[in-house]
Amino acid sequence: MCGRFLFVLIFFLACHAKPLGGQDRFDSGPYKGFRIAHPESTIVELEQPFRVRVVRGVVRDPSGSPLPGTAFEIRDDSSGKVWGAVTDKHGHFTISAVSHGTFSFKATRDGFQSVIGKITVSARASRKSRIRLILPLGV
Repeated sequence: MCGRFLFVLIFFLACHAKPLGGQDRFDSGPYKGFRIAHPESTIVELEQPFRVRVVRGVVRDPSGSPLPGTAFEIRDDSSGKVWGAVTDKHGHFTISAVSHGTFSFKATRDGFQSVIGKITVSARASRKSRIRLILPLGV
């Protein structure tokens, strides 16, 4: 019974986006509130923002293979609130119930460079829009 409950709890937590806490996080600066990778290697900043209706996408390595277990976080820069999700075995993630607006994001996985940028959530974005990231290998 206890094992079944633990499995259900882990499955629920893995599948539902939520404000994240308990990990080491940046206290200040442009990454404030985001998770710190251990070790935090190079951070790659994307110049072009993603424009989506829903915060969802896929994270891959440079060879095109999915990167399960990647932390994908968004931050409301005005409030500082951070939401996050972890990619599944196919590298997919979704953060539900995000209001329209512009958010900062950070994708982090140990052994890879973190990627940061901006996301604009808008009803005017294409229904098929997705966030597609490639995390470079760590240095």
